[in-house]
Amino acid sequence: ARSQGEPVTTKLDLQDGAPVVAMLLVSLALGYSQYFSSQYMTYDNDVGGHVEYITIIAKTGTLPPPLGWQTPQPPLYYLIAAGFYKVGEWLNLEEPVYAARFFSLLLYTGFLVLSLLTLRQYLSGWWFAMASAIVLFWPDGITYPGRISNDVGMLFSHALTFYLATRWHCGKYKQPRWLLYACFSAFIGMLIKSSGI
Repeated sequence: ARSQGEPVTTKLDLQDGAPVVAMLLVSLALGYSQYFSSQYMTYDNDVGGHVEYITIIAKTGTLPPPLGWQTPQPPLYYLIAAGFYKVGEWLNLEEPVYAARFFSLLLYTGFLVLSLLTLRQYLSGWWFAMASAIVLFWPDGITYPGRISNDVGMLFSHALTFYLATRWHCGKYKQPRWLLYACFSAFIGMLIKSSGI
């Protein structure tokens, strides 16, 4: 484990983290293979509600009334996903919802990288490798890149908040700006999924 005053490492050390880098690549390969080999409705029993929320925003440019299956949820994930949907329309995709699904792929990739960077502040050697393996190969994890759900946004916001808080807690001088960033990230997380706090 790292000592309290030791400077924060912001990147994976290839000498210490080579096994983790290899595991990350394998994990991404598994997740990306699920993304490219499955349909958007494969992993969620409530995907219809999420797609409806995104589609309404993309088609009307306004938020739907909070009366539907998923529409009472905070709007940030769906607003950004609707932007991806519009890009799919601009690219003349037969089903623009697959462009919105690409947003999940980016979010899950960010979740994995931020999680590893956070673990790196507390652990080293094989402890770091074993903890990373739990994150990278959690059985349900490889399905998230193919999901259309604000759950993926929640994963990313949690990972980002924890990473920023770690930068503050483990930093040599405990610079307050990192704590402010973490608080702002937590606030953004509430705009993604209110139950995610």
